[in-house]
Amino acid sequence: MPTSIHPLSISISPVDTNQNAILYVPNTDGTQVPAKDYFTLKILNNGDHPASLKGGDPVSDSQTSGGPALFIIYLPDSISFESLSSVRLDPASGWKLKSFSDDGVYLAVSPASDTIVPVGGTISISFIGFTSIPRQIPQRLSVNVFNVDISMIGTGEYDFNVFVQQVPKQGNKDLILESRTTDSNIVYVTSDSDPANSENDLNFYLVSSGRSSNAIPAKANQTYLRISFDTGKEMGDVAEATDLEAIILGIVRAYKNNFSSSFERIGKIPSWKFTAATDIFLNGGSDDRIEFGIEKLVTHLSPGIAKVYIEYYNIPGYNDGYSDFTLTKEYPEAVISGFFSSDYSIIGGNSILLQWETEGTSYCTLEASTGNLLDENGQTIPAFQSFPTFQSGVKVTPVPISPPPASGGIIFSISLHAFSLDGRSSSREIGIQVLPVSCSLSASNLDPVPPGTAVTLSWTSQNARSISLDQGIGDVKQQGQISVSPRNTTRYTLTAIGLQTVTSSVVITVDVLFINYFRPDASVVGIGEPVQISWDIAFAVSVTLNGSPVSASGSMSFSINVYCQTFTLVCQGKNGQSLTQSFDVYGSGAM
Repeated sequence: MPTSIHPLSISISPVDTNQNAILYVPNTDGTQVPAKDYFTLKILNNGDHPASLKGGDPVSDSQTSGGPALFIIYLPDSISFESLSSVRLDPASGWKLKSFSDDGVYLAVSPASDTIVPVGGTISISFIGFTSIPRQIPQRLSVNVFNVDISMIGTGEYDFNVFVQQVPKQGNKDLILESRTTDSNIVYVTSDSDPANSENDLNFYLVSSGRSSNAIPAKANQTYLRISFDTGKEMGDVAEATDLEAIILGIVRAYKNNFSSSFERIGKIPSWKFTAATDIFLNGGSDDRIEFGIEKLVTHLSPGIAKVYIEYYNIPGYNDGYSDFTLTKEYPEAVISGFFSSDYSIIGGNSILLQWETEGTSYCTLEASTGNLLDENGQTIPAFQSFPTFQSGVKVTPVPISPPPASGGIIFSISLHAFSLDGRSSSREIGIQVLPVSCSLSASNLDPVPPGTAVTLSWTSQNARSISLDQGIGDVKQQGQISVSPRNTTRYTLTAIGLQTVTSSVVITVDVLFINYFRPDASVVGIGEPVQISWDIAFAVSVTLNGSPVSASGSMSFSINVYCQTFTLVCQGKNGQSLTQSFDVYGSGAM
């Protein structure tokens, strides 16, 4: 399986049908790896000139400068450094091998003496004695080449997928098992900014492909399953190792007591091993399955697709294998668990406190569909302004769309929008009743009163933010009374401000002599022509017009026979009051 376009290519054998490398280890019966399946590194010169490999002793990857041609093989996590003590070369002559653990677990291989790889030539280096726990999940194996002509190797980095497998037992056949989640396959991601973890519980199961009615045997204490959530390759992982170590994973229901469980760490990768306690793996039947439950699964990795692997080993009569299923990692949907107002019925212009609680939320916004919301500084809150995911009390003032209805209240709608980390949103709406304003003003005496007489003004109001009386009185309470003593007839107006502005008025009539009007219908008329004189006097005892008594209100016609005619109105009131008013009417034309 060559992995480089450079002249010096490297491949690994044996490989499977998908060209993935296989590293065989002895099986549980002790069957050793046959020569045809030795793990072999093949070096092929596809260039146009020979490749020179300097001989010497292999060194670590931190001491490569000026040394021999060096092939560093970085091994999968499932291979421990201790197991490398049994690894040797076949044939041993011509190459030297040394193992290291200062930068992961790796082997360093160098030619024992200067070596030439001719054009089209191949060198094969086989390794014997690998022992390891098998690993059906593809793992990474890298080969780095040092101290070889850079034109032959480029960066000198060669990467492979490798499976660590037991030597197949003679006569075994393949076993296909299927796995899938019972319900949802969604795993909610906890963002680094979220103080509370999103804990996930999920169930999944393993079943014979086609739900065969045939029983599948086990060998007590040898047959086992291994479940892994982290491939060690980051891409496609469910969670980081530190998060996975805190989960609770076990077999549930029918097969709960048929397996013993243990926790294993393969390199840095956590895994769970379930070893058969009996000689039965599956009883068979269309509904027969091994069911698993996971609790408290937390992940801080980015959203995406992840895999869960279930490997199975040492099932009598069957080859080892694995099944996998996918999980979808996504940010939790934004959930509004509570949205409240300090008041749901308010006076127009008054403020309220809004409170909310959310889950899986990045930020929140507020929206008023029937007007605007003002902040505590009186500024309009824009629809895009973000708020925290939890709010114990933000002060806002609802401002309905202007103009408000002439009468009656309104329902002011406020919506809270909560946004998840990936932009999905949920909303909740509350209605605030803005109450209608009313007011009423009355006087204790609406009959005419002498000047300076005390009259009591009384008023009531509802749902007003402010109440005031004119005539210099100013702001007053929502309801009350006040004594006034006008010297003249006066109109008093009560103004109530809330959702709307409404008024109520009374007129206190003062018994004081007063000429409402005294006027002619024309100030100039022709000689001999008439002029109409009208008058109206309040609270008069007697009235004379040019010395002749007349009623307090009326009109008379007079002929103008002179060039200037004066009309004088003399009024007498109570308590010696007296008013006089005059005007002239002019005659025009010949006499």
